[in-house]
Amino acid sequence: MARVRGFKEEDAEVVAKLSNANSHLFQFPHVTPEFLKNFTDHPKFQMFVIEECKRITGFCGVNFENPREAELGPICVEEGKRSQGLGTMLVNEIFQFLKPRNPEKIIIKVKASNMGGQKFFEKLGFEALSGDICCGEPAILMGREYGL
Repeated sequence: MARVRGFKEEDAEVVAKLSNANSHLFQFPHVTPEFLKNFTDHPKFQMFVIEECKRITGFCGVNFENPREAELGPICVEEGKRSQGLGTMLVNEIFQFLKPRNPEKIIIKVKASNMGGQKFFEKLGFEALSGDICCGEPAILMGREYGL
């Protein structure tokens, strides 16, 4: 059974491997465990992992530095585990985490080539807000009101 929990330092190696295996989806094409440890030490960033049978199969982060607007990402579910509700579990956990912070809006930047990511966020109520650039590629800024 899958469960979502907070990222721990000892998760960094597994999360880095999962991220790097899906690097075409991300802003940072190659991450190291040290990079993740430093990134997750930021006081206005939180990362969660999804764990099945003591094995990490996905992760999602949220930046809540702006009190009015939280930004999701990175988010990834292992390729063979997609379309099973795990990504939704991760996003729902982040929504609960943000409850005391009560941002007005949640945003995410999705590469234009990532049609699966766009469809996933549309199912969660996100809409395209504007075009953007991510790693020199066209991207779409998507958002939705926070209201649970």
